[in-house]
Amino acid sequence: MRNQVSIAMIAGSLLLAGCMSMPLTTMYKLSNLDPMAADPAQIKIAIRADDRIGIPEGGVNIKAKFDADDGNLNFDETFVVEIIRNPIMSIDLVKDTRPGETVTVLQLTEHDAQRFRVLQLSLAPYVEGERKGTGSFGIDISGVCLHNPMPAEDILLDIFLQTSNDDGYYVFLRDLDLGDLSDDEDADSVEWPICEKMQVS
Repeated sequence: MRNQVSIAMIAGSLLLAGCMSMPLTTMYKLSNLDPMAADPAQIKIAIRADDRIGIPEGGVNIKAKFDADDGNLNFDETFVVEIIRNPIMSIDLVKDTRPGETVTVLQLTEHDAQRFRVLQLSLAPYVEGERKGTGSFGIDISGVCLHNPMPAEDILLDIFLQTSNDDGYYVFLRDLDLGDLSDDEDADSVEWPICEKMQVS
């Protein structure tokens, strides 16, 4: 099961799939977002979900892809994010939390934050407009698990993104249905793994 939700780094377009909602303010912020100018150490992902849903280590990653028009730079990279234990929760993440929901916060590993910085340097001529190309920056959710069984139709996630400590978090996607993460067209038939013996949030 795999689903990638991407925003264009250069062109500013937004690609979405499935039945999800996004506030207009978020659409505006995404259209002006430049992840290649962000400090990788400040990039964070937060996932709010029913507390029966677990986020395993390795279940969420950041994807970055770019193709230069001149053919001199092409990449399709995956960057590992790790769960932050006992994170400081901002008001943006908890103000609308409902009973029975928890928030998992993830950040780039130290190694992949450095890889991201190297990538930013290679992209600088394109981001600054000296050269042209198209690319995408996305959050890739490749797996979740369940602490306890729950109906497939109730498995929803809210995803938040932060690119700056000063700006804080904003909604990236709301009500992401886990059925949309499966290649199986019949979401009710999906058997989500049990979190036991997995390193999870």
